[in-house]
Amino acid sequence: MQRIFVLFVLFFLLLPQTIFAQQLPPEQKNISVTAEVGPQARDYQLSISSPTTTHTLKQETIVHYIITYGASSSAAFTTPLTITANWKASDAQSNLPILDYVAGSGSKGYGNTTPIVDLTSRTITWNLPAIPAGTVNQQISFDVKINTNYTGANAIPFTIRATMANSYMTKPEVSLAKEYNYDEDFQFDTNPTPTPTPSIAQTVPPVLAPPTSSLITNFSFTTITDDTTSILIDTNKTVQARIMYGTSSRSLTQSISTPQSNLRNRITIDDLKPATIYYFRILLKDQAGAESTSEIFTFTTAESSVPPDVTDNIIVMTSGGNILLSDIQRTNGRADSVALLTPDTDYEVNYVLSKPLALQKIEAIVRTKVLGLTSQVYASDQTTTIVIPMIEKSPSSYVASLKSLSPGLFEVSVRITDIYGNINEQKVAELKIMSYLTILEEGTTNPISESRVFFTYYTMQTKQFEPLPPHLFINIDNPSYSDETGVVKINLPAGTYQAAVNAFGYTQQEITFTLGAQTGEDFPTIFLHKDPANPVGYLQYYGNAVRDLFTNMSLVVNNLATNVRFFNLIATFIITITIFFTFVFFVFRTRVYPRHLFPYVSHHLKTITRGHPLGTFCAIITDEQGKRIKDALISVLDDKTGELMTSILSNTIGICYIYNPKEHKNLKL
Repeated sequence: MQRIFVLFVLFFLLLPQTIFAQQLPPEQKNISVTAEVGPQARDYQLSISSPTTTHTLKQETIVHYIITYGASSSAAFTTPLTITANWKASDAQSNLPILDYVAGSGSKGYGNTTPIVDLTSRTITWNLPAIPAGTVNQQISFDVKINTNYTGANAIPFTIRATMANSYMTKPEVSLAKEYNYDEDFQFDTNPTPTPTPSIAQTVPPVLAPPTSSLITNFSFTTITDDTTSILIDTNKTVQARIMYGTSSRSLTQSISTPQSNLRNRITIDDLKPATIYYFRILLKDQAGAESTSEIFTFTTAESSVPPDVTDNIIVMTSGGNILLSDIQRTNGRADSVALLTPDTDYEVNYVLSKPLALQKIEAIVRTKVLGLTSQVYASDQTTTIVIPMIEKSPSSYVASLKSLSPGLFEVSVRITDIYGNINEQKVAELKIMSYLTILEEGTTNPISESRVFFTYYTMQTKQFEPLPPHLFINIDNPSYSDETGVVKINLPAGTYQAAVNAFGYTQQEITFTLGAQTGEDFPTIFLHKDPANPVGYLQYYGNAVRDLFTNMSLVVNNLATNVRFFNLIATFIITITIFFTFVFFVFRTRVYPRHLFPYVSHHLKTITRGHPLGTFCAIITDEQGKRIKDALISVLDDKTGELMTSILSNTIGICYIYNPKEHKNLKL
């Protein structure tokens, strides 16, 4: 019955179609349908490689990446492709970005396609035109630079990823992983060997253009609002900058230029639309008239909102417990305060908001200060930019830990990004990193190690030089000593100082110097005259050594005098020593050996309490004349069984205390 029912249902389902087919004209009975199957992911080529084969890299290293792509002959038909590379997976602790895109390094792709760089999302994208089937081994490339944002001891892995997609498919992601390890002693080569251009084997030659704007060393957005943006461009030579921009990467119809040539150009674009994606390209012209063009960059304006107000915020910079500077951010944005540091010194930037803000993130930024063309003081061939996310340590109070690098002049800024997309960056201070105080031998310039340097500072109240007071100069050793390179690693605040320097076999020298923001207000290099036959120098050297010894002992005693833990340790030590000597004197007084101590105490306790006397007893050993015998061996036996109960020696006065554990009544000695 079940089969009959199924056949009956099929008959009624097919009957209308049969009748309808019979009613169609003869020419409409045969209908053919054709469809095209889109290309699959396997029809496309995508890989990423790097000629930099080293896995662990140091700071300031530029890494070149090559993306190889193409469409195999099995691709059904041509279609535009989008290739995107990103370096988002390159953060150290606290989302600290350790990779920077090298402006001008992005090569053009197939069909002369210019890449689009998004520094916010850290991606570079090539929107390629339709690639004919069989076009393979095409290559595009770009560079990233390992910055000095992270200076920790742990190795930080980073990964560059690349994807390919069109309207039919998305190819699986490819990636290349390396790691970064900060090295304090690493010296960056300012004239590296150029990376060789890789050989390219391909069916149709692509347009693989070399970097077009290698003049750019760094650029960033210092301001973004709903209608304005400011872009800071650093270059390695004096240039005039122009920006072409628009709302489409294919239509950069508007432009704005700087009025004159500079090493650092700041361009502000006004009259923008809120919450809109803009594209721009940087055009540079040097003083010789040579022009260069960058890739296309993109940014998004903020939503319609009021930019964050940063006036009256407090900035404090500290190092090792010492305050380098403290100031309030003024309305005009000027920051004339200068903090003084030496290389490889840890310091903190503390920033306190005067009013609550709807923050997305807040960052501390340290940039190399670009000086005038006539000034060569602290001039650097390469600009440095360090970006450190600030951590909220209390409500409206943020801190960033940094480390000073090489000597130079730097600008310290704080960049605030709110939840609406507004970016407001303000300079809060200047930073001067000075070379260490160095002691060398006169004539040979050989470094002098273990040189003693005693500092005094000039006080305005007394108009005299006085020793550094410890309560004002925290964590600063005075006197200090030079290391094997002749360097005295000490950091002092601004002021006028006097240094008395002496070393074994050298004539003592005193030098006065000033530390400050002006040119020449740095730590000096001191040259000592070698004079091994000078008895006065030896007396001064050993006299200072004795003085330092007593000074250090006095400091140790003063510090321990208020240390409760040290007091408890001393009290425990005294109690332990007291107990030990009490025991020793007790043994000497009673002539009781330590091994007799337990039966001695037990015997006397039972005697005092009138307990059972059989547990212990006292024996006096004498000879026939009644003279007591010391060190006599007494063996205690059970009188009935002959079992050895114990054995013991008499003490120096012939007495022994015997322990009777089983309290036998009949014993034999």
